[in-house]
Amino acid sequence: MLDIQVEPTEYDVIIVGTGLTESIIAASLSRIGKTVLHLDTLDYYGEQWASFTLTQLEREVAKQPSSNPGLFRPFYHNLKLENLFEARERERDKEIEEKDKEIEERDKEGEKDPDEKEVIEQPSRWTKQSFEKTKRRVNIDLTPKVCLSNGPMVSLIRSSNCSRYLSFKEVNRSFIYHNSTLLEAPCSREQVFNSKELKMIEKRLIMRFLSWAMDLDLTGDDFAAWTDRSEDELYKEYKLTDNLVMLIRGALVSATGPSPLPACDVIRQVQTYLKNVGIYGTIPYIFPIYGAAEIAQAFVRYSAVFGSVYVLAMGVTSLDKDEGGEFCGVTLENGQKITGKHCVISPNYCDDIMDGNDVTLVHHLIYLTEQSVKPVSKETERDDVSLLYIPVDCSHGDSDGNHGDSAPVIGYEFGENSGVSSENTYLVHLTSRNKTSLDRAAGEMIPDSSSLYKVSYSTNMSPDNEPHCTEMKRGVVRTGRPVYTSGYGECIREAERVFRLLTEDAEFLPAAPDPEDFKWDEEEEEEGVVESNTAGENTGNTAGDNTGSNGNAVVEGETDNGNIAVVAEGENEVKAGKNIDEKERGEGDKTEGVLEKIDQSVVEKSGESQAGPDS
Repeated sequence: MLDIQVEPTEYDVIIVGTGLTESIIAASLSRIGKTVLHLDTLDYYGEQWASFTLTQLEREVAKQPSSNPGLFRPFYHNLKLENLFEARERERDKEIEEKDKEIEERDKEGEKDPDEKEVIEQPSRWTKQSFEKTKRRVNIDLTPKVCLSNGPMVSLIRSSNCSRYLSFKEVNRSFIYHNSTLLEAPCSREQVFNSKELKMIEKRLIMRFLSWAMDLDLTGDDFAAWTDRSEDELYKEYKLTDNLVMLIRGALVSATGPSPLPACDVIRQVQTYLKNVGIYGTIPYIFPIYGAAEIAQAFVRYSAVFGSVYVLAMGVTSLDKDEGGEFCGVTLENGQKITGKHCVISPNYCDDIMDGNDVTLVHHLIYLTEQSVKPVSKETERDDVSLLYIPVDCSHGDSDGNHGDSAPVIGYEFGENSGVSSENTYLVHLTSRNKTSLDRAAGEMIPDSSSLYKVSYSTNMSPDNEPHCTEMKRGVVRTGRPVYTSGYGECIREAERVFRLLTEDAEFLPAAPDPEDFKWDEEEEEEGVVESNTAGENTGNTAGDNTGSNGNAVVEGETDNGNIAVVAEGENEVKAGKNIDEKERGEGDKTEGVLEKIDQSVVEKSGESQAGPDS
């Protein structure tokens, strides 16, 4: 608990919990002039959207549970860490010690085999010191996600001008695990026809199906006819084989929702997928450099710039009510009372006003390894970010054949250039709602000999495919839990629903002015003071350490080695250079890139992939 007093003590909205949805809500409210106090019991931003280094996770495990958690309830369970490198080194040291003793005893007895050859120990790539450094450079997302190249999240950060805080990597590879082999999922017409796993008749069938789905009018009668029909009926109608169904579920739909899906949802997801193919590469996804947690922190920075007050490590012991039973404020764990008109509360907090809601557990297995699950075969190939999909029939289910809720195993692999893993390492993150399937898939895909570290835990997720925020109840609204899907669309829809409950006709997250467009009051400018209602006022509460001359976090639109800078609408140019902390990543030359204007937004990236019309 922080021994501080929060000032001021009156706010329009008090938000409890700094998850992604809550951070977007805070940004949208502060942008239209609402006074916002954003609190969190934890000493870090993001809740289950947070990112940890391995060193930080070790500290989390060592923490003692709070004696006064207040309303907060943990969102992850059974966090376990295994330092496989240290275990391997101990075993290696033990073998060397036993070998030395054996040689010493034989020397004393004068026995020596003339044919015995001296064994020279090969030096390890790692030392304890270098591995400790690696642990500090690995970023593990508690809830990993990817963004569609032109999906809801990219559109929001571009339209709101929040893009100045973020850079992305394109997803380079997508694999489906089939018959104990990782097969590359064909994501374009060229890859489909070049695929060696598909027969010629299958190639024609899937192209026929995709062409039909892409051209189907979602408002027409033909689409309405599929509303009450199942996924299996759709595949049977177009005579798709088991191989093609697996391809669609893995590569196109990602099969992260309930299975089977309604036919209309399959058609929507196929259209969404195909509309995003080719914008940055053949795979329609991008991933934030340094991890998905950067997105939540970008909205925190945005909100702080517009005046929100942030207090971490400060628990909330109660939601206070007036005589009529309506919300009137909160009591902090230091005893201070803060008044507010409305409260937005994370699902990780429970109170008699807002009871807890249903959850489903999603299990996570994370490995830090020395080699990729699918090493690149050509020097021109890149393995920065890869998607992994293990269908239900390949993940075997429980020992008695029960698949639980029929959830597949969804995974991500991050190479050393992703900003998530470290030099000479790969981070493999596997998730599933079936723990037995998850363990078996990891055992088949990840060799023990290359594993350096293992992390396992379970997180609370929404049991549905939508988070479902609650309705306003006596001045309080609770946000929903994250859903088990591959994107961010649900969080954005959730945040906008809450925003509409708290406001009437205001615009949701309008664009922020650029730093060079900040307006200064002439009289206060002489005194060096920014006018209090200036859009770019620096409150001193920003969460990040990427600060510009006004204390505001700024990314100048630079890209590095294939990084993608999503540029706000109306900006006309970006540069190719370095966008990574020089102290951490080393000095590098900055080069001028080719300027290109596409519609109202511009994307500049190095590498071989082409930029598309939208980011």
